Amino acid sequence: IQTSSVLLQFLHQLAVLLGGQVGEVGCTEALDQLGDIHPSLLRIAEGGADLSAEAIRTGYSHLDTAAYYKNEEVVGEGIRRSGVSRDDIFVTTKAWTGDMGYHNIMRTFARSCERLGTDYIDLYLIHWPRVPANDPDWERTNAETWHALEDLYSAGRVRAIGVSNFLKHHLQSLEDHAMILPMVDQLEYHPGWTWRETVRFAQAGGMIVEGWSPLGRTR
Repeated sequence: IQTSSVLLQFLHQLAVLLGGQVGEVGCTEALDQLGDIHPSLLRIAEGGADLSAEAIRTGYSHLDTAAYYKNEEVVGEGIRRSGVSRDDIFVTTKAWTGDMGYHNIMRTFARSCERLGTDYIDLYLIHWPRVPANDPDWERTNAETWHALEDLYSAGRVRAIGVSNFLKHHLQSLEDHAMILPMVDQLEYHPGWTWRETVRFAQAGGMIVEGWSPLGRTR
């Protein structure tokens, strides 16, 4: 089993730039200090591409989007309008649960690249795991989907691969079939949701745990 250090190196460099160390969890709020934007609010709306472009020119360099957000075209246009080199921008996008399965992932990845106007993705994630409640064969579906990400990574189309919202038992199941371990598990992580067991398991396997909504949500 291989574990890439792409994201680990990135976060170590981040820690140096921030004058500290990456703690137990590498949260997106830490990335905010360098320039990280989660563009899920930048839906396809008038001015969205200009807002994205201005954010990038201002210094925001990590764009986290997803097929489900339906704003990849806006983000891609914002990158083009910004005048900033693609190599200076870190793009994360995600495959939605309805697009899981090997061949579906290959198609949805190609569509995401087309919408974003790029031929590679820095970090590609499975947005949510399949679970028994919606897929009796969930372990096989997750494994087939992951094999597609492994092939995209091996082909150089993706610089790092990972998962989002996977808990310990989802990760354990995936590892039973994986040739390359997930490099990132992106979780809702804040004082109300710490997922300690999942965090410990992921980090023991060399994964970076990235937090979304690190300041919490109202619900």
